[in-house]
Amino acid sequence: MFAVLTIALKNLRRKKLRTLMTVCGTAIGLSLFVVLMTTAHGVTYQLHHLIDSYGIEIAVQAGGAPNPISSRIPMADIERLATVEGVDSASGIVIGSKRLAWNHYFVILGIDAFDPVLKRFPLLKGRIFSNRGGKEVMIGSLLAAKRSLAVGDYLHLERQGDFFISGIFNAGSPVFDGAAFMNIAAAQKVLQRGQDVNLLLVRLKTGYRAKALIERLSNRFPHLDINKGFDFISQIRVFRTINGFAEIVAMISLIACCITVTNILLIAISERTKEIGILMTIGWSRWRIVQIILAESMSICIVGSLLGNLLGTFTLWGINNSRMLGIGWVPVFPSFDIFGLSIIIGVIMACISSLYPAVVASRLLPADALRFVT
Repeated sequence: MFAVLTIALKNLRRKKLRTLMTVCGTAIGLSLFVVLMTTAHGVTYQLHHLIDSYGIEIAVQAGGAPNPISSRIPMADIERLATVEGVDSASGIVIGSKRLAWNHYFVILGIDAFDPVLKRFPLLKGRIFSNRGGKEVMIGSLLAAKRSLAVGDYLHLERQGDFFISGIFNAGSPVFDGAAFMNIAAAQKVLQRGQDVNLLLVRLKTGYRAKALIERLSNRFPHLDINKGFDFISQIRVFRTINGFAEIVAMISLIACCITVTNILLIAISERTKEIGILMTIGWSRWRIVQIILAESMSICIVGSLLGNLLGTFTLWGINNSRMLGIGWVPVFPSFDIFGLSIIIGVIMACISSLYPAVVASRLLPADALRFVT
């Protein structure tokens, strides 16, 4: 096996520029996979983490709304829903984004200052904003760090004016740690929501099952979409669209990588036909010839996978520090799952790419190969 690997690496070193370009092409394809999958799953993962951490058992949005930002729920529904048997509390949330000069998708959330959900957010400094209609906000630690803001400073929201920073929190989710919380009335005004909220978060009383309560609420509020916390995330259409698009583009990129590696291996075999014939003549089996081709393909694709993760990380860092998306929307590093998956895909690509070239090489007859003139 050591001899096979030595010959494979020697073959790759013969054409250094061609090998380097093939590895770079593979790395670019896999970096696209890493960036797209990390971006597509980043916000979804953060929302799942938030729901799990803060005990959000049922989420409610307007019926037919493709996402929470498009949802509109009258404030009166909060009070009505809170009276249903089995409901411990119902929190109205106003959520949206503002286009600012320094952030094209700055997330703003409105919630009651006394809401149980807000009280579970770890407050690092200062206090929770006031409910008394003043221009006060509580900002996330990521936003505070990026904009060099502290308690007592003012957050400028352009046309909406300056908001006094009453506190800084750390939710443990970059999307929310890059956002600002204010009271519902202020958020409705800033985001032009009228008297509506976007989302209701429901917690159950002890002893009640979510499935039974969802059925009861759905019968009483047919105009609302009511789901378990985790199921709610998967029902957001925009996430499903983004995930589907990312997966399709990533697969096309990986198929293109396979074709490129296959073509390079076929060229290499045609250049080494006589060498393959000599190896067969001195006793090398066809299986060992196949192993050489596979080792070359594995070397290209695995190195490409590692470089692809490195390139993907730099790309994610660049996106994270640009104004293309909101603060914290894109993770700076790919998750361990995506890193592991990219390596596995690299191995699969190597096997697929080497399949046809290996068949071609193994079918060469020693006598014919030795007559081949390079």
